[in-house]
Amino acid sequence: MTDALTSLERQYDECFEGELRMLARRREQDKDLTIETLEMTLKVLYEIDGNNWEGRSAVVQRALDAQIDAYEKFINDWKKEKDKSYTLRRTSFEYNPKNYNNKRQQNLSFYSINTEMDIWKNAGWSGCGFFFNQLEFKPPIFGFTFENLECGKQIIAEWKDKSEKGEPSVIIYIIRGVDKNNPISYRVCIVPDIKKDDIKNYEFYLMCRKYTMTPQTNWNLNTFERLYKQFGGCWFTAFQIDNNKQIIMPKNFKDVFKFTTIEFRNAWEIGLDDMAILALKADDEPFIPEGKKDEAPILEVMDMLRKLKAN
Repeated sequence: MTDALTSLERQYDECFEGELRMLARRREQDKDLTIETLEMTLKVLYEIDGNNWEGRSAVVQRALDAQIDAYEKFINDWKKEKDKSYTLRRTSFEYNPKNYNNKRQQNLSFYSINTEMDIWKNAGWSGCGFFFNQLEFKPPIFGFTFENLECGKQIIAEWKDKSEKGEPSVIIYIIRGVDKNNPISYRVCIVPDIKKDDIKNYEFYLMCRKYTMTPQTNWNLNTFERLYKQFGGCWFTAFQIDNNKQIIMPKNFKDVFKFTTIEFRNAWEIGLDDMAILALKADDEPFIPEGKKDEAPILEVMDMLRKLKAN
């Protein structure tokens, strides 16, 4: 936890100092730049900060904090040159680049999909795979594909252990329509199975993983979704893939376990208060059906994500 907090504060320092340098260069090079222009940008940042959806990670929040604080300081210093005062929005603002354990960070909550997230670095996760009984009288088998099967098995084993103990582990979102130019593609996103009532602090850090699948047809996904809903779940496991990205058929399925926390979503239906927002990216161009192009919930989400990326 201490390492995570230190990392967040270092990120804040880097963002803060980098933003100040950028503003200084901008003022030097752009003779038309005014305090009023910067105040307009700061106002947009305030709006983004105030429109925090339930699920903004601590990493994103600290970067936004650093950017706002840098703008406030830069504008304040510029106004002091003109013997004018500027009231900071944060009355308690202090910048201490060496203080890596402030009270705000100590109040952060951290949730991750695995106890040791470093294991994902060597696992080589490359998507998911399906196996179906030809007569469809058994639940489907669903699994993540890994280049390093042993690492993949360790990842899955932790979820299996929690499941067998009746403890929450992860939720897997399968999001259709993330790319309007490739309607068959879909995104798989793994997030911690955290209920809103269990989140004690306003700011929290979610460590998740996501992968975009680009199959040639949607038959596998359609069949899996139908059978998953028919049986109320699936068998879950880890698959190994070869150098050609083909699944290597396992000798047996003795490691499978029952999994019932998969949620299927259409991207255009995801709103700001939906945890599935974690599956989306600022550069996504989701498919929106005719008749919904002006009112789809995803419109607010994409606007928010793009503002965060731009600022």
